[in-house]
Amino acid sequence: MADAREDGGNPGTHTGAHAPFRWNDRAGVHTAVVPVAAGQQQGTRARVWLDANGKPTSPPATAESVTVTGITTGMAAALGASVIVGGTRKGMHRTFDRRRFQQWEREWGMVEPR
Repeated sequence: MADAREDGGNPGTHTGAHAPFRWNDRAGVHTAVVPVAAGQQQGTRARVWLDANGKPTSPPATAESVTVTGITTGMAAALGASVIVGGTRKGMHRTFDRRRFQQWEREWGMVEPR
């Protein structure tokens, strides 16, 4: 691995450091530029995660991030369901009220002239 170099901080770029990385496996020697901790020197060992095709990828999610994602998703689903139920209930009340008012108007039209 060569010395890590900082990203330029340009908009849309990954913040942190990247370095060329070399590793060996049964298929041979591979190289890629991967994210590493800033300031690492050439020859420093670093952990690199590979996907099923042997390409560098991001590390798997931690238990904490999975828990937070699950809780957030559950809360969003509950909120969405309550908005749907509340909106449906309000719509039904308006429909029933409109019918009652129309019925009251008809009955009042029959009673009021007397």
